[in-house]
Amino acid sequence: MRYLEDHIGSLRLCDEHELVRIGVALHESLSNAINHGNLELDSELRQEDERIYYELAESRKLMWPYCDRKVQFFASLNGERVKFVICDEGPGFNYQKVLDPTADEQIDRVGGRGLLLIRSFMDEVSYNRRGNEITLQKYTSAGRKLLAKMGEQSRDPANVGLEVSGEVILPDDDPEEILEFVGAT
Repeated sequence: MRYLEDHIGSLRLCDEHELVRIGVALHESLSNAINHGNLELDSELRQEDERIYYELAESRKLMWPYCDRKVQFFASLNGERVKFVICDEGPGFNYQKVLDPTADEQIDRVGGRGLLLIRSFMDEVSYNRRGNEITLQKYTSAGRKLLAKMGEQSRDPANVGLEVSGEVILPDDDPEEILEFVGAT
C-alpha cells in the first residue's frame, strides 16, 4: 500500500493531506475485506472481548475455507481521479444496515468507525449488491474542475432536453498498465 501512496504522491494527483486520507480509506477497506469479509469476523466480538476477536482471527487464518480466500485489489489512476476496487471472497454484508457510529448509543463502541472514515475521506464510495466489493474514488483538482464544468453545462439553457446523470464515468487507464502498476504481471 505504501508503494501505491508513493506513486500517487509522485504523480502529484493530490496534496499530502488528501494522500493521508486516501491511505486511511484504503487501509480500512482492506482491513474490512480481510477481517470481516474473508475471515467472517463479527464486529460484535470486538465489543464483547477484543482478545477473543483477535484469537479467532489468528485461528481462522489457518482454517479452511478462510485460509484459502483472497482479496482482489485493483487501482486505476489518471489525471481526473484515483479509483480503487477491493473485493473479498466472504459472504458480503448489508452496507445499508451499518449502525451510525456518531449516534449517542454507539459513541462508546470499540469499533465501527471504518466505514464512516472511508465515506468521509473519499469522494465516491459504492458497493456491489452482495456487499463483498467496495469501489472508492477520489477526484483530483482537475477532476473536480471537470465535474464542476459538466454541472455548469447541465444548467446551461442551450442544453435543454439533455438528460444528465448523477454519475460521472471517467475513462479507465489501460488494463495492462493497471496490472503492471499493482504488480500483477
